[in-house]
Amino acid sequence: MGKPQKLKSEKEKAQEKRQPLSEAELGPLFLRKKTECGSYKMGIEQDEVANISTYIANLPTKSDIKDMLKEVTSTLKEELREIRRDIASVAGRTVDLEMNQSKLFANQRQIHIALLALNTQINEIQRQQEDLDLNTLIEVERAHRVFKPKTAPQDTPRDTICCLNSYALKEEIILKTREASYLTFEESPIKLFQDISKGQQATIRFPKDTKNFMMRMQIPHLDVPAWLTTDPCPTDTDMDFTQQEEWKRVVTPSKITSTPRS
Repeated sequence: MGKPQKLKSEKEKAQEKRQPLSEAELGPLFLRKKTECGSYKMGIEQDEVANISTYIANLPTKSDIKDMLKEVTSTLKEELREIRRDIASVAGRTVDLEMNQSKLFANQRQIHIALLALNTQINEIQRQQEDLDLNTLIEVERAHRVFKPKTAPQDTPRDTICCLNSYALKEEIILKTREASYLTFEESPIKLFQDISKGQQATIRFPKDTKNFMMRMQIPHLDVPAWLTTDPCPTDTDMDFTQQEEWKRVVTPSKITSTPRS
């Protein structure tokens, strides 16, 4: 029962401490707070007034603004003058280019006529060198022999290339050579070929001498002797498979050499 009495006494003491102050006691406290707040506000207002006055004092005057405008206008005028000079120079260059281009187009016909005249002069000089008449037509423009390859034997026939000015003459020569079976010149056989003919192209694509062609093109050639001696179209009685093992050994070697790259 002793503990509850102690608690009550402590509560009473706390209540006595928490009793509100009277108006006479609160008055001076409010006055002091008001004076402190008023002094703080006055200090802030004075600072703001000082800042505004300094800002106004730092603003440029009319004379300063006039000087700035004069500088800006002078710089702009100088830059515009330079731009106008550049435009004038570019305009002059474009006019010169247009004039030169028009001259080139106008002189193109004259240049073409001059080239044709040069061609006729060259033909006249060629006739004078060959002691030909002026009315003589030059049928063969040029003819020259072709060098033999280094690996060719000595008795290999030499090629001669001829350039004819007349297409009709060339066709006539080709037709006559096709009709003739054998041609000779100074007791030597000759053959005429046309480079763009189908027969020449077929000869180039499908050479008869396959072995030499493959050696010349650096292609590995597999020699099969049994195939060379066998009839290409044998009958049932002629078929012989005694050399079958040799065919397998030649056709399917252990290691096929790769084709060298050119």
